[in-house]
Amino acid sequence: KTLGEDPAHGCGRALWENNGELNKYGTTMGLMLLPFWTKGCIGSMEGLYFEAAGTTPYHFVAAAALSKQSSNPVRELRYDNNNPRLGVKYMRSLGIRYYMAFTPEAVSKAATEPELREVTVTGPWHVYEIADTSLVEPLNVRPVVVNRRSGDQRERWLEVGMSWFQHGNEWPALPVADGPADWQHVDAVVDESRQVGKPGEPGRQVDIVKPGQDVVTEQLPAVKVSNVVVKEESISFDVDRTNVPVLVKVSYFPNWRSKGASAPHRAAPNMMVVIPTSTHVTLSYEPSTLDNLSYVLSFAGVFVVVWFARRRFRYGVAMPARRSVLLDDEELGLASADDDD
Repeated sequence: KTLGEDPAHGCGRALWENNGELNKYGTTMGLMLLPFWTKGCIGSMEGLYFEAAGTTPYHFVAAAALSKQSSNPVRELRYDNNNPRLGVKYMRSLGIRYYMAFTPEAVSKAATEPELREVTVTGPWHVYEIADTSLVEPLNVRPVVVNRRSGDQRERWLEVGMSWFQHGNEWPALPVADGPADWQHVDAVVDESRQVGKPGEPGRQVDIVKPGQDVVTEQLPAVKVSNVVVKEESISFDVDRTNVPVLVKVSYFPNWRSKGASAPHRAAPNMMVVIPTSTHVTLSYEPSTLDNLSYVLSFAGVFVVVWFARRRFRYGVAMPARRSVLLDDEELGLASADDDD
């Protein structure tokens, strides 16, 4: 049986060792077809987070930690190259269930990690599973809201997200971009002692930020999450207690809508926190007002083009008559035979 068909394992996201040798499959992106060959059961992390998602930087930091020689394509990040212990931590943060390694170096290091359990070998690939990984999990401590700072907001959030992702011990509570009024608000302060370069300079690395005030850690009641169901554009789950925030390890975007819970709050590194108001919660990705307007304008443009094409075909369009111009010898500057006589 395949991993997806074996009830002892099941479906989940997969991250593979990044290496230029993957060109032997035709392209280093060949493994993005994992969902196609597994009927959507095994998700491709690189296919999910390759260029268009705010979660892209965190994927490649995780891939670097689990690869002998990664390409590290996103600039200015602080990569932890070839460090599987950190890689396992990153995989948990991103809700990754399977890790695929093929170089002898990566395989030997994976064998030393107690949280990685080898479940199958196929060709050169050794596939490992992280036990007890879930896309939805309860929080033990109430999140803390990070106050908005001036500057490029994408850069500001990357600093918060990457600081939590790589230096979580410096944040006593999960940082979120917004939340209820009774959640604590703190400033994010740049750790100048670890700054590397300034914006625009070669070799610059993203700033590390820490809470500017003491974080008051408030323990949350225990919550049991069950019946997690993932579809192409939705995720649903059940909880045994309401009004307690839970973490959903799905890439945040404003188009996500919730039913049976508060609106999703953006959480570090780039996930979502919701507060269930019902024991059954569904999050679905819905088109925004701008998306719907774009669809209307696109259909209107197609309609206008078809209308003009049909009108021309039905009634015809008067074309200017071609004028035949005949020039006599005189106009051509040629002498007639009579003039020669």
